[in-house]
Parts: sequence; C-alpha cells; structure tokens
Amino acid sequence: MRIPETIATRESMKNINNLNVKLDNLRNSISSGQRLRKLSDDPRAMFRALDASSNLEKTDQYVKNINSLEAYSATVERSLGVMDETFIRVRSMAASNDIETDTKLRADLATQLDKEIELFLSTANQKHEGKFIFSGTAVDTKSFTATYTGTRITSVTYNGNSQHLNREIGEDLSIQANVPGSDILGGVQNDANPFEIMISLRDNILSGTLTSTGSINMPGSTVTSATLLGAGSPPFIQAPSAGVVRINNVDIDWTGATDMQDLVDTINAGGAGVTAKFDEARQKLLITPDDVTQPVKIEDVSGNFTDFTYTGNAPARTPQFLDLIDKSFNNIVSLRAQTGIVVQRASDAKTGLQNTQNALKSVIKDEAGTDTASAIVDMLAYEKTLEGALNVTARIYNLKLMDYLS
Repeated sequence: MRIPETIATRESMKNINNLNVKLDNLRNSISSGQRLRKLSDDPRAMFRALDASSNLEKTDQYVKNINSLEAYSATVERSLGVMDETFIRVRSMAASNDIETDTKLRADLATQLDKEIELFLSTANQKHEGKFIFSGTAVDTKSFTATYTGTRITSVTYNGNSQHLNREIGEDLSIQANVPGSDILGGVQNDANPFEIMISLRDNILSGTLTSTGSINMPGSTVTSATLLGAGSPPFIQAPSAGVVRINNVDIDWTGATDMQDLVDTINAGGAGVTAKFDEARQKLLITPDDVTQPVKIEDVSGNFTDFTYTGNAPARTPQFLDLIDKSFNNIVSLRAQTGIVVQRASDAKTGLQNTQNALKSVIKDEAGTDTASAIVDMLAYEKTLEGALNVTARIYNLKLMDYLS
C-alpha cells in the first residue's frame, strides 16, 4: 500500500515539532534546574513538590523567628548579667567593715551606691532594635523612670506591664521571649524591689544609723523574761503606774504589765509595726521593724526606763536587710537562668527545623528538580533523533521536487 507523500511529509513535520518541544523542555530544565514548569508536566509530582514548598516556607519562618529570639534573648541575658553583678557589689558595700564609725567610708559608699542605682536604671531601660526589652508588651514605653532629689534618685517607677511576648517557633509551639520589669521587682508581691533596696541602703548609710536593730539595753543586774518590772537596785524599769512608750509615733500603754514578757507582748500587740523580743544572752530588749527597709523610732514618754539607752534606728545592717539584698539578687539570677533555658529550647527547636528544611528541599529537588546528567543524555539522544528526522524529511522533499521537474 502506497502512502501519499503529503501524509508522510506531514507526519515527519509533526515528529520534528514534537522533538523540538522535548528538546526545548530539556534545555530549559537543565538551565533552570527545574523539571516541572506546569501542572501538566507531572501532576502527582507537582502536587508533592508544592506541598513540600509550602511546608518549607513555614519552616523558614520558624527559623527566622528563632534567630530573632536568640538575638533578643542575648540582649536580655547580658542586661540581667549586669544587674546581678551590680547586686554582688551592693551586698559587699552593705557588709563593709567600719561602716558605722568611718564617716568618709559612708560618704564614699553612698556615692558608689548612687552610681550603682544609675547603672541599674540604665540597664533596666535597655532596648533591642529600638524596643524596650523590660516593658512587657508595652515595648514602646520606657520601662522605668526615676524621681530625683537634687542629683540623687529617690524613687523609681515601673511604666510597663506584666504581660509576656511569645514567639512562634514551630507548629502550635510558642515560647516566652521577654522578662517583664515587674518580674525584676519581685513579681506580684513586689518584695525584692532592687531599686527600693539600694535607695534605702544608701539613705541609711548617709544618715549614719547603721546598727543591727532597735534595742533597749538592760543595765546592772541579770534580767530574764520573768523578771518583775520594778525589780533590781535601782530597777531597770520603774513600776508601770502609768507606762507609755512611743514607737514609730504610736503610743503603746503598758500600764499593768508585771514582767518583761508582759512588756514584750504589749509592744507586739500595740500596732506600731514592730516585733519585740527579749534577748537574755545579750541583755537587750530588741525591737525589729516588720518592714525592715524602714527605721524604728522609740521614745520613753512616761519616763519609766531607768538608765535608758536606745541604740539603733535603722535597718541597713540587719540580717533581714541583707536577706532582702540576697532575695533580689537570687531573683535576678533566676530570671537570667530562665532566659538561658529559653535560648536552649529555641536552639534545640532550631536544630530540628534545620533538619526538616533539608528534608523538604530534598523532596522538592526529587520531585521538581532536574537530574542534570540524565537530562543531558536525553537531550543528546533527542538531538540525534531530530537530526535523523530532518534528514528523512529532506529526502522526502527532494523526491517530490524531482517528480515535479520530471
């Protein structure tokens, strides 16, 4: 059966066009590195590649969030480090020898404390990328502002909030990024406020009232809690026919008290914000403020105390005050440790995300990428086939021309 030459010619041209399309696709895939350019190239592979690409985009964003978190947390950690180093120095000042008798030492320590308070305030107002790091979620608000009397800071106010900033570091996984300034102050209780502690210490050093606690000394005979008031020769406390002692501007009437323990109990129930205790070994009636950052003031209104000797009036050297310094220091150290834990968790998550990135990139490459070596072999084969097709078609056209001439 003889095939018409026009059909043979048409089929040859069709094959040549198909070969040219395949060659063009191969050349594009080799130069771009992408095997798939449209859905029809390989629908199943295209869907898998698109899904992997979408997941890769999310993973890339999580890694960016972690990189940002790490930089932010580094600023927080450095700032907390400055704060805890500050309190190491502050405690050393509070425990200095000769602080009660050396006037020059007190002046030098007060000046140094002013510098420490200023440094702490500056650090507490630290920024990262133009945002205040200790203001909670109010990142555009200055964290702390100070009130000055002359050149000295007398109080510090927190302007931020106690809310936390969270960063998304994975699918349904977020992590706390910030340390609100309220946490630095001791949280809800506000019981480790570093500013109040340093300011109170400085003021007490300046005033020179630095003994351990308020106390009334017992002269003469040995006294116990059961010693009757009016006993001794002369009596250390006269008979309380009308006994009034003023503590922190509160008059406490101890008329009718019979012994030392009665006096202690009456003072403790008097509402003066103090705790009285008789120290038999030291022969002192000790009076400690409930708020150890505040002084104690004692006045013998009715003149019942014989050979009255009152020492004290300040909490700066009390064990309780040093405990407050330690409490604030420990609080800052704890916040610093928590920041370190956040960074470690983020770092661990980042390692996992980077592994996921590599896996998704492999999927995309396998599904949509070009196997360059294989593509080059195919291209060379198609080029040979195209060359043969062109030769055959040329011969067909030559035969038709000869028939026409003859």
